[in-house]
Amino acid sequence: MIRFPGALALMMGVAAGVGLGPGARAAENAPKAPNNAPPVSISVNAHIDDAGKLQINGEASVPDGALVAWAAYRVKQSLTRMKGYATVEDHKFHAMVDIRRWARGKIAVDANFQIMMPGHKQPDHIVELYGKQGEFMTGPHVVHGGGLFRAAIATTSVVKN
Repeated sequence: MIRFPGALALMMGVAAGVGLGPGARAAENAPKAPNNAPPVSISVNAHIDDAGKLQINGEASVPDGALVAWAAYRVKQSLTRMKGYATVEDHKFHAMVDIRRWARGKIAVDANFQIMMPGHKQPDHIVELYGKQGEFMTGPHVVHGGGLFRAAIATTSVVKN
């Protein structure tokens, strides 16, 4: 079973710390896209700058305009959480989080590309390419979360001293 605490939970609107569940698996066998959607890969890295802000940077092999959801949260206190969306441009995305008031310790960062998102909608050209539920998504970071639902997930962490 592939488990990404907080990552898919963020996207499906449930509490952090919940894995993909017993049916979760890598999505190698996605239905064939009528338009030969390219494989999806995603990566994320994070650092805390001199001003005490968390800088989230990543890459995603999806077209410009796609949305990537991100979350930053304290590993020991998952209720201390910030989340948002970044727009992909030239296969890159960026977000900044003010964590100056957060306690010291490990901060996890998740980045997710998926079609179905609570309260947000991917642009039409993204939905046409990857399917209404992401059913045409394949690639090294794509997981299958039940039914036709798929998401590409990346995680990292940083320590606030």
